[in-house]
Amino acid sequence: MALPVWWWAVPGIDVGRKGRASDGGRLLLPVRLDWDGAELVILRAGERIIRSFSAVGLGHRRYGEARIRVTEAGELAGTCTDADEVPREVLSSSTRDVSADLERLVEDGDTARWEILLSLDRHVERSVARAHAAVAAEVAGPGAEVRMVCAPGELEVIATEMAFGSDLSPSPLERIVDRIARPGTLVRVDPLRYIAASLRRDAEQLIRRRIGDPHVGPRIRAVAREHGLTDLEQICAVYNSTHSSDRIGVERARSAMAVARGKATVPLEHIGELARIEAHDADVVRAMDLRAEPPGPRRR
Repeated sequence: MALPVWWWAVPGIDVGRKGRASDGGRLLLPVRLDWDGAELVILRAGERIIRSFSAVGLGHRRYGEARIRVTEAGELAGTCTDADEVPREVLSSSTRDVSADLERLVEDGDTARWEILLSLDRHVERSVARAHAAVAAEVAGPGAEVRMVCAPGELEVIATEMAFGSDLSPSPLERIVDRIARPGTLVRVDPLRYIAASLRRDAEQLIRRRIGDPHVGPRIRAVAREHGLTDLEQICAVYNSTHSSDRIGVERARSAMAVARGKATVPLEHIGELARIEAHDADVVRAMDLRAEPPGPRRR
């Protein structure tokens, strides 16, 4: 049998429009179930197990215990305290059938993984566009003319790397899916917000890597603008005096300032995109047309 790993519940915290249906009803969102042992269990006729679990996230904090047994007739029975469902049987007691069911379970898992990757793929390009707009605005500086930092073809390459990875690293999208499946990842955030924020962050990292911007580039440029500096030695001196835990040398300062000088004119459609970008990840999520689609009843 396979113990469930998700519990669908009405959020106990405000998650924005993701928790509201168009008719005013409330939508169910997933909360990760964490068991005290493996989620896959094989029981013979007459055997039983007792497993405790926790469900923490979306404003919920629930703990319970599942008591499951297999009757002499090979049927699954049990009770579950403080939960809405008893784990369903997916493996039979026959050794031959168990092997076949395990293979089917692996195939179903692979299919489900590809389904979620494909469902998120359409959001990758959108995340890349928004991340590029944000990077371009930061590089330009407050009140300055905003220019592209990557050509359209480069953005397509970045979107492809986001979805499929490269020869040097796996797909960021796959890493995100792996992380949301781990217990504890979604304790303080709902899945869609986590995915959107992660896509935006990873896209921004790839864009900055593409243009040769060090990870402290925004802070270096901020120091230069605040103090009106252009001399690299002076920029390093002021930066290091205010960021003693992250000291920089001339080469990093040169790379950061070179990014600000190597810009091409931004198309009008990107300027329109910039006007819609908001500062926080929560705002980015609200701007993305993502809705929860849990199986079964969606309203309560």
